[in-house]
This record gives sequence, structure tokens and C-alpha cells, in this order.
Amino acid sequence: MNILLADDHALFREGMALLLNQLFPQATIIHANSWVEVHQVIHQYTLSLALLDLSMPGQQAWEEELTDVMSVVTGVACIVSGSSSQEHIKTAFGMGVKGYIPKTMAMADMVSALQCLMAGGIYLPDNVWLQTTDPGASTSSVLTWRQRELLTLLAKGNSNKQMAALLTLTEGTVKRHLHNIFRILDANNRVEAVNIARERNLLLNLGA
Repeated sequence: MNILLADDHALFREGMALLLNQLFPQATIIHANSWVEVHQVIHQYTLSLALLDLSMPGQQAWEEELTDVMSVVTGVACIVSGSSSQEHIKTAFGMGVKGYIPKTMAMADMVSALQCLMAGGIYLPDNVWLQTTDPGASTSSVLTWRQRELLTLLAKGNSNKQMAALLTLTEGTVKRHLHNIFRILDANNRVEAVNIARERNLLLNLGA
């Protein structure tokens, strides 16, 4: 398994490489410090995961660079950026990335994000809600991984307090997520949300 780690700050790459080696010991980590090196790597290796910084040196704007990369990469592409701009996040997802990880994220959340991506999920920061204008789009491509976690715990009968404890969130954060979930699913209450989630296969396998 090959993982591309692209960032123009060597110290950040070294720290991320240590984390990736712990999570995926079988993986080969390939470093790049510019968009030019990224283009070289994606034509040389088959990648399972590409972690890309937006602000690396390049020959064109990051939107054009990312468009070119996404036309070649067959594995999962994820942005790891110092920017938390919702416009940047929405633009990147519109180009086909499967995750957006802010560099300010806590280590535990970083681990969850990487595990989510490698399990085939989609990862968004908790404060971002991507609204699709495509009526045929899959709901699973709109709900964040955290929201699907909460739906799954909701289906198991957990209260807001219990979900907050299980996911190390505040009850206020849980309520905010549930409000967004109900809006996305067009559900009026918890029971409707769970029923819709079951119908659309949105629940996760979180074990017992």
C-alpha cells in the first residue's frame, strides 16, 4: 500500500509519517514537498491514499493543480491544510476529494479521520455541512462520518448524553449535529431519522 504525503513543511511531514506508520505499518510513505513532485509521484506509483496540502509551491493555482491530480489518482485523495475555509473545503470536495483534515485538528480526531478514509468513508470537519444541489446525489456523500456515527448510536437507543460521552463531545455539539442530520434527511424527529438511515443504509458497523 502506497501513501503520498505532500506538504512543503518537512517537520509536519515527519510527524504525519510517524502517525501513518503506526496506523498503517504495511504502508510505504512517499514524500513530496511541491505540486511538481506530487505530479511526478502520481505518475510513478499506484496510491491507496494521497494526503495533499493546498498551499504547496506549484506552477498554477491550487484548484488547477488539484484538478490535474484528481484526473490521475485512483486511490483516496484527502486535503490536509492549515486553511479551514468552508469555500476551500467545498471546492475540494467538488473536485472529488474524500476528506478534508485541518492541521489544527487534535491527534485523536486525526486518527479517526485517517481510519475513516481508509475504511472507505468520507471525512469532513465537524463544523462543515456540505449541501448538495444534485437531487440524485447519495445522502452518504452529504453526511459526515461523525454524523453517521451519531445516527448509528441513535439507532442503538443512546441518549444525547450517552452519545456525547461515547464520542467525547459536548451535549451541545451532539444537538447541533442532530439538527443538521434532521435537516439533511428531511426528518422531523429521531425516529424518522433512524428509519430513513436504515432505508438508505447509512448506519455504520460500530460493533456491539
